[in-house]
Amino acid sequence: MAELVAIKDTVQNVAEAIAAVLELDVSIIDRSYVRLGATGQYADQLYAQAARDSLFDHILKTGRPGFIEDAGVSDPCRKCQGHETCRELATLGQPIFCRGQVVGVIGVVAFTLEQRERLKAGAGQLLNFLSRMAGLLESKLLLTEALWEEARRNQEVCENHISSSSLSPLSFNDILGQDPAFLAAKELAWRVASSTSTVLIRGESGTGKEMFARAIHNAGPRAERPFVAVNCASIPESLLESELFGYEAGAFTGARKNGKVGKFELAHGGTIFLDEISDLPLHLQPKILRVLQERQVERVGGSRPIPIDVRIIAATKQDLEELIAARSFRSDLYYRLNVIPLVIPPLRERRGDILFLTRFFISKYCRLLERPVLDLSAAAARLLLDHTWPGNVRELENAVEYAVNLATGPAITPEDLPPYLRAKAKPVLKKAGGSEAAGAVAAAGLPRGTLDELLSAYERDILSRYLAVYGTSAEAKAKIASELGISLATLYRHLGKYRDLSGRTKPAEGYSQTCEG
Repeated sequence: MAELVAIKDTVQNVAEAIAAVLELDVSIIDRSYVRLGATGQYADQLYAQAARDSLFDHILKTGRPGFIEDAGVSDPCRKCQGHETCRELATLGQPIFCRGQVVGVIGVVAFTLEQRERLKAGAGQLLNFLSRMAGLLESKLLLTEALWEEARRNQEVCENHISSSSLSPLSFNDILGQDPAFLAAKELAWRVASSTSTVLIRGESGTGKEMFARAIHNAGPRAERPFVAVNCASIPESLLESELFGYEAGAFTGARKNGKVGKFELAHGGTIFLDEISDLPLHLQPKILRVLQERQVERVGGSRPIPIDVRIIAATKQDLEELIAARSFRSDLYYRLNVIPLVIPPLRERRGDILFLTRFFISKYCRLLERPVLDLSAAAARLLLDHTWPGNVRELENAVEYAVNLATGPAITPEDLPPYLRAKAKPVLKKAGGSEAAGAVAAAGLPRGTLDELLSAYERDILSRYLAVYGTSAEAKAKIASELGISLATLYRHLGKYRDLSGRTKPAEGYSQTCEG
């Protein structure tokens, strides 16, 4: 709790204001008997130690106002350490409280007979006035405590390497992609950035869930406040509760002497990102639900709720509906989290962005490695397009970084890509003397396969992208046929050649972004 000495300038200002209004000398002490406010005959004793066993001492101990009408002859005065040198004729004292505890005393003193008579006549009104002044000092103390708490939280933020937008700014402009469905998802995320509603981001590892969370935070009104990221899967289950909610001093063996602030408290005023929320232990899920419902936390070993103001963004790569069916995830928590659902599909479903992102990463790592920007050969591009990218954008970035490091010519070739990509390359179809022809095809960087295979691949890619944009309803397919200049029957015939396209029952979702998962 803050002490009066923390606001000593305010204490002196209040003393001077009281003296000006009442035309009486004022002495204000703290509970260590240090005079922090003084006027008139006490002005030269500012910050000196006040006498013990005095009226002020009695008020500090009892928490009740006191009044000595005839100083020098009353019993409390005879016990006072300053009795022999005291020139006071009358003294009126009011305790100063903070959070229910006495932290000091405001005293007004009469040194003349006229002042003593005014004190006697108006003691009740004067005590009411002094009580208001004491309340003013308590408000200042509480504000000081709040500022200290804010500074402490900011220090915790720095010590825990928790980023705010001022330290690691990331905007929606940093999330790259050209896929139409991705742009729609990006638009949704941007539109809800100014809200306080909870967001649930779903996508495989490496798709950029944290990037979207940071962009939402930085585009909203909490951008200057902390962004606290917690990976629920990376913290041991035995420690997760204390990490999230903090703990009080002595809560358990090995606890810090002063306790610990939890991640929710650290995020006060800002955003907390709960990554891999699906890995949250079942016994902790009710506590997260309580935070979402009541906006307050309770520390481990604590007994009082702590109000918090945080926006919650959660993310998962798991199928939460399956976890609910398996009774390993609470349905009520799911519905509280799933206020604004945001889905980031895997890179294999947005093939149109593979080469776009590849060229971005080539430029990025050529700059970082201080070398001229490399081209991308057609053969290398084909390998990248053929890969399914289970690691998504993060895997693509790693592959490009590898290639930029190994490339010796002006362009990235298949030989520069990671071995696992080259190992999956389709063999070249040979005719008589085919080995020589295959070498020539590879050297020229031409796509591999027969003409029918190449045309089919191109056709499938075109149809897949149109379905991603328009959807798979009968009305959508009629629009696609019109755009392509073919009849609806012809469109169905072409779709029938590709089982994964003809069997779609809902629109393909395609999003993309840059390099972080």
